[in-house]
Amino acid sequence: MNDIGILSSDILKNELNIVYKSSIDSTNTHAKDNYERLTYPSVILTSLQLNGRGRSANSWTPTAVGDSLYATWCFQKNIPPSPVLSMRIGLLLQSAIEVHFNIRTSLKAPNDVYIQESKVSGILIEGVHYKELFHTFIGIGINVFSKPPIENTTYLVEHSKFDIKIWRAFLMALNNGMIRQIDSTQNTLNRSEQQLLLVALRRHANFNNLQSVSDSGNLVFPDKTISWLDL
Repeated sequence: MNDIGILSSDILKNELNIVYKSSIDSTNTHAKDNYERLTYPSVILTSLQLNGRGRSANSWTPTAVGDSLYATWCFQKNIPPSPVLSMRIGLLLQSAIEVHFNIRTSLKAPNDVYIQESKVSGILIEGVHYKELFHTFIGIGINVFSKPPIENTTYLVEHSKFDIKIWRAFLMALNNGMIRQIDSTQNTLNRSEQQLLLVALRRHANFNNLQSVSDSGNLVFPDKTISWLDL
């Protein structure tokens, strides 16, 4: 069986700087604690994340060693990231899983990808602004070979056969997409992005009555409008 942390490190080593740890508390925490010492762009990967974090006080329950992707992409720019970056990364991850693994997926705003009624992946975007530089950390967790012992979770191999060539193509699409998005100077969503987000969100039960997504990332329901960033 492949160790996803090691395999992903090998795939990405020619694309950006790799920081691999066999185990780590949290890839995002490591990025934030060491942002002045990182060489950008880089990605921090591990085979076992002991204290993974989600938004607010949420945690990411680990699977067996090597069974899940735990990674944080690290970027440094002299301009702040787009205010709609989190929406674009969510759409990027959801669509990449769907296209490369031929699995129907949904997006649960603000940071989860679902297969049917179960979570398969999560995103945590954080940043540090220091000395005119903006450091952006995009944490991605994906259950690949198994799922954590909690309800309403799933893993990729439960729905699709694992193939190293497919994983390589998926990971490269994710990596290249992140680089494009972090370099984007467009601070609003274009119409195509709005429509793709609407379709992906409506597939999830929490958003099936969503009417539209605005160019600034507001989610428009029949009786209310909610900012993506307020979810």
